[in-house]
Amino acid sequence: MIKRKTLLACCSILLLLGCSDDESNPALTTNESALNLEIEDIGNVNDASDVGVSLAMDEIEAGEEIRILLVNNSSIPILSTELLNDLSAENYHTITATSSVQYEVQLPSNLNDITGAKIREGVDYSAYAYFPGSNSISRESNVLELEQVAVLNGTYVGQLSFLAVVGSLEIKLTGELGSDKYSGTVKLPGLAAQPPWDASVYMNISMTVSGNNVTDFSITNSSTFLDNVDQQFSCPELGAVFVGQGGILGFSNMQIDISGQFCDGSPTSGNITMARRI
Repeated sequence: MIKRKTLLACCSILLLLGCSDDESNPALTTNESALNLEIEDIGNVNDASDVGVSLAMDEIEAGEEIRILLVNNSSIPILSTELLNDLSAENYHTITATSSVQYEVQLPSNLNDITGAKIREGVDYSAYAYFPGSNSISRESNVLELEQVAVLNGTYVGQLSFLAVVGSLEIKLTGELGSDKYSGTVKLPGLAAQPPWDASVYMNISMTVSGNNVTDFSITNSSTFLDNVDQQFSCPELGAVFVGQGGILGFSNMQIDISGQFCDGSPTSGNITMARRI
């Protein structure tokens, strides 16, 4: 779960960039092509593998090196060309650019912050992307405190491949810390089986998550419509309407193959995709 701090970071990037007249260590510049850099808490291991990084570029040359740096916000050093070029390889993570402008990575467990300290829960971190080829650096990411979390908690936008409804599904998931089980609700807009036809319907969702695998997935009936419409959803004889299994793609984005039947008993199959709202 992303946990953003509402206060601004202690120092702006302008203050963090070291200036230099040394030709062998020219001053860093801001990479304006690095549009957005975000970090996310995606695990509970108490090391750098708990951190997921998303980087959006305006443009980048294939093969260009990108170094992801984590800094402890309680003691941010002055960032300079000399400091960054002298970093140990354990203190940054390298991405080699492809033709894509979107990058998502889970940091390796043995990565340290730029001072060489281990990544730990309870500490505020932010990230930078350094581009050694152009001696430029991104703006600072959001500030993140690593903590023990049910990492899939949140609100998702979803789609059912076989069901044409007006608008996207709204899915809310909640899990208990230390448990691999999640449950919540799915809002299916415009799916009323009786007037008013455009009423949205709540259905229940549950699943088990182990690593990147989703099992025991089900969407079952709920008894009432949304939008203050007090009517029964007319499939009382069906237990699990849709069941299936699938996997987690990227950071809390899921695709699950499902099968089931509609209220008239006709079978169907396809998939549901779910993307967490940032």
